[in-house]
Amino acid sequence: MSENKEPSFFSDDEVFARGENWYRQTFADAQPSQLCGEASTSYSRFEEYRIGVSPPEWVSYLRAPERIASANPNVKLIYVLRHPVDRAYSHYGFMMQYEPLISFEEALVRHKTIVETSKYIDHIKRYLDVFSREQMLFIILDDFEQDPEKELSRVQRFLGIEVVELGKQSMRSNPSGAGYSSHRINAWMARFRRSLLSRSLARLTPASARRKIVSNVSEALNDSFVAKHMALKHREKLPGFADETRTQLVDALDESTRELEAFLSRDLSAWRL
Repeated sequence: MSENKEPSFFSDDEVFARGENWYRQTFADAQPSQLCGEASTSYSRFEEYRIGVSPPEWVSYLRAPERIASANPNVKLIYVLRHPVDRAYSHYGFMMQYEPLISFEEALVRHKTIVETSKYIDHIKRYLDVFSREQMLFIILDDFEQDPEKELSRVQRFLGIEVVELGKQSMRSNPSGAGYSSHRINAWMARFRRSLLSRSLARLTPASARRKIVSNVSEALNDSFVAKHMALKHREKLPGFADETRTQLVDALDESTRELEAFLSRDLSAWRL
């Protein structure tokens, strides 16, 4: 995976201007035999405002599919879909980490992208204008939570790699609810391994001891990052929202959900609750 979990290279004009060589460097640690991937959620949006900018500066993400196809026409795309109302509330929670706290209802009025991003079928159609259906894998988050091994096996088959049982150790939870990524810890560890200090230690330390040092440092970073993030996340608890708001959102997203049901040949009636 890329050193930065969400480089947003193909969606953000400022990042895209850094050039393809910059993007390729985010996978510098990959071996020739490895597949490379990243997880920029902005690729599945039409537009968004740049967080922290006042007044809001709108950024168009409409060119992402064409840019991705230009860089790699044979790319494989994995789209993870969760309950659209839950996704909208999570989107709101992410925004509130960077802005003065407002209610969910007020955010829905102020930021139309919160609802629009939950209309999954619109974004899927946008990608099907550029890529074939066979290049896309769709995973329902509920399925993954119920049987992660089954869904991870689907991912491996889709990627054309050997299907192996990955085990519970590879399935890290997200205790803070948003923003935590083990890939960020991995990125820090990768930089540590490349550092002068690390190379000096390697020359002076037996291999078995080096592995234990790296494991302990990684675990310490992991614990520290989660604790710090959870403290930040819960400093201001997000307000909940009324049942009436959920009902209104379900109704607003109903047409999109039904169209997605037909596209996936999958019962999504749970998303209308």
